[in-house]
Amino acid sequence: DVFIFPKRRGLGSLDVAITAAGNPPNSPSSAILALVQTALEEYSGFWGDVRAYAPTKEYLNITALVTGSVSQTDVEKVIRDYVGLLKPGETFVASTLVSQIRALPGVTDVQLTPATNQAPTLNVFVTGWLRIGTLTVTML
Repeated sequence: DVFIFPKRRGLGSLDVAITAAGNPPNSPSSAILALVQTALEEYSGFWGDVRAYAPTKEYLNITALVTGSVSQTDVEKVIRDYVGLLKPGETFVASTLVSQIRALPGVTDVQLTPATNQAPTLNVFVTGWLRIGTLTVTML
């Protein structure tokens, strides 16, 4: 996938974060980045300030305490799917994940850590991309 960040490094710049297909998506190879960079430079001409790059993975350690008759595997899948779909620069919204877990049949309660939203680093030097570090699901 391609994520465009105009003016990230200043007026006239165009930065393109690239991710590789997969489940969850992953970082692209250096060969893919080089091909994209070449294509951008050819398209933009000598005046273009363009840059293709891989976003920086930032890892979230997630713990879920779940009450109910749901399977641990189903809860883990919901968590992995949610975080796996986060785009570079996108914030982890704890309440959204809790809602998705609570929507599973048999779930009566969820306690999630982190319990607050987590924003990746997003500045002129870094485009953070939230990924799962450690995942611990405990059924109560």
